[in-house]
Amino acid sequence: REFLLLDYATSLCSHNSLWQVGVLYLDQCPVQGRQRAELLLERVATHTEHKANKVVQMAAERGLHSVVTSTCKVMGMRALQAANTGSAMAWALQSGDAKFTTFLADKLLAEYASSGTFSSTDLLDNLGASIIVSDRLTFLGKYREFHKLVSDAEFSQAATLLHSLLWSKLAPKYFWVTLLIDCIPFLSAEQVLFSSTQTYELLQCLQDLAKDTSLPTKQQLLLEEHEMRLRLALAKNLALALTKEGDSNTVEQVVW
Repeated sequence: REFLLLDYATSLCSHNSLWQVGVLYLDQCPVQGRQRAELLLERVATHTEHKANKVVQMAAERGLHSVVTSTCKVMGMRALQAANTGSAMAWALQSGDAKFTTFLADKLLAEYASSGTFSSTDLLDNLGASIIVSDRLTFLGKYREFHKLVSDAEFSQAATLLHSLLWSKLAPKYFWVTLLIDCIPFLSAEQVLFSSTQTYELLQCLQDLAKDTSLPTKQQLLLEEHEMRLRLALAKNLALALTKEGDSNTVEQVVW
């Protein structure tokens, strides 16, 4: 009986619109059904995202993780070739491939460094647990969170997050230039948003960048354009932070 079912299911799976029925027949074959389903699902032509999602769903329901991964990677590469990095990232996250996810996160960062905007804000706003798939994706999600804090006028939290993004070294070094330029409005604010320790650490990041000869030309020029302004803003903030911290210590001693 199983041989006949396998034969019939295989013929159905070769049909463009009946392949799902074929897989259901394979579910009734306890000996070879699972193995045959894995082979046949890998061969389904995924010409559309809808069909690819169907393949992924049916494979996931049967625990065929290799089919899920391979299908998502194929669709991710196809989206990438069509210059749709956001869609490629969505497929990469489904595949669970950390290397591919990191590669795409780097592309999104490079796009932002070039254009100053994110092309996939909805995806970045809804990463959820996927944010831990790779360090680069973690950084990307947190950097998007920083922009949301700024737009919500949560400047103190935004400054703290921005400092941690730089000091954690999660970002590629060429992106430090963008992060340091992002610091300028916070360093120039009337309210002291960076402590003296944080300011010293930001200055250390700037010093490291200034000595780096491997920066891409665009980032090198950008750094040269803003370096003096950054140094002045850091010096001013450091003086204000030290004064504020000194005043706080004096008040504490008086109270004591």
